Amino acid sequence: MEVTKTFVFCLIAALAGCTHLTKSYTSVEESDVQKLVSFAQEFSLLNSNKKKEVCKLMLQQKKSKSDLLLRVKHAYMVAVYPPCGSLDDAITDLEKTKVETLDHELELFLDYQMAVMGRIKKDNDKMIQYKDQLKEAQDKLDEIKSIEKALNNRGN
Repeated sequence: MEVTKTFVFCLIAALAGCTHLTKSYTSVEESDVQKLVSFAQEFSLLNSNKKKEVCKLMLQQKKSKSDLLLRVKHAYMVAVYPPCGSLDDAITDLEKTKVETLDHELELFLDYQMAVMGRIKKDNDKMIQYKDQLKEAQDKLDEIKSIEKALNNRGN
């Protein structure tokens, strides 16, 4: 329980920009969740080109190793940087990782990540549906304009 309190303190302090407060806690072994949060923070600060490079590297590592944390890191990267991969594959990776892990804290973290990614997927599906509806409406509007133009040309 003490490690979790320390983690929460360090996370809040780091997010507030008070890194000097967290330096004294660096001797404590980081949990998997702490490692993932640190990775997410570092990845979010990268520019697009660097994110592409990290994605390629992560995919290579993921193929060569069967590491649970690599799967979770890649899933996070897909969620925040879609060119990094498929959202469906990322969700599947999280589900596999949850089944394989024995770390309860990581399981809870994965539940949260899967819920977030599920919402992202649902929103993406809705966006695609709305784009299709917009295209249909635009096509109908173009057709109506064409008819109107034909009628105007007959009237002249």
